[in-house]
Amino acid sequence: MKLHRFIGDWQLGEEMTIRVVEAEVIAQVRNVLRLGHGDQIVLANDGGQEALVTITDFGRGYFDTRVKEYRPAKHENKAETTLYCAVLKKENFELVVQKATELGVKKIVPIITERTVKLGLRFDRLAKIAREASEQSGRGVVPTIFEPVEFSSAVANLSVGTKTVILEENGQEFSASIFSEANSRAIFVGPEGGWTEAEIDQAKAKGLSLAKVCNFTLRAETAAIVASFLLGQSDEN
Repeated sequence: MKLHRFIGDWQLGEEMTIRVVEAEVIAQVRNVLRLGHGDQIVLANDGGQEALVTITDFGRGYFDTRVKEYRPAKHENKAETTLYCAVLKKENFELVVQKATELGVKKIVPIITERTVKLGLRFDRLAKIAREASEQSGRGVVPTIFEPVEFSSAVANLSVGTKTVILEENGQEFSASIFSEANSRAIFVGPEGGWTEAEIDQAKAKGLSLAKVCNFTLRAETAAIVASFLLGQSDEN
């Protein structure tokens, strides 16, 4: 039977009872999942730990649980992974956030490019999507979603030592060895209309690697999902 997971700020490790007071979690457990006394759920925090608990009691604005087992959450990749993705249409960018989270990306940075058309992102909704995707996929960490930045600023402010790739259909064939031994990795994905020549020149001047992942032209959201997978490859752990 599938156990439902919830990520929160719970102090895990010693206490044998945990009280849940988060209204959204309570509503999900009681009204959506219709769980009750004796049912089991998993509580996780961003410290890499989770607890298998049994619901013991419901009260006004809370429910109590008894800890059955503490255990480590699924292992996160050692490398710091960042997806820079051009702002896309609302539903497409939400899909990118969901799948990037499932694939283990740790940071998601929306970027504004010369051909970016849509800018209306709802960050409260994106945060909710990321948290639910982390819970569903077994992660104990919810990726950080940043405010949009201009492409030029994102490139100029890349951390020293971050191995960075810009996906471009005229680039070299992508190889997992590009990220070999890189503890900090980033991939840039462009908008529906592609990168401009000036943006490609700026990326080259900064020393970014240009790479393609196949011989076909991918939709931006597809490229971002592929990039999310590639960011997690060749990790030592």
